[in-house]
Amino acid sequence: MGLSEKESQVYVALLELGKANVARIAQQSNIKRPTVYVLLEDLRKKGLVLKVPHIKNALYIAQDPDFFFHESLIEEEF
Repeated sequence: MGLSEKESQVYVALLELGKANVARIAQQSNIKRPTVYVLLEDLRKKGLVLKVPHIKNALYIAQDPDFFFHESLIEEEF
């Protein structure tokens, strides 16, 4: 998928959690919170994570990996 090791850790943690804030993702992935913010933004730009505004803290949701693989296959055909 072209992800770094830490990006993969954050993505998998978010898949396991379903929907979570940065503190919870950091705890689940064992990556420091400031780093998780950067990684989530990178994953969002790659289309793997959605950011949902929330009153206090933004929540993040992982995109279905099947959707990502499907999109990647379509891009490779062109």
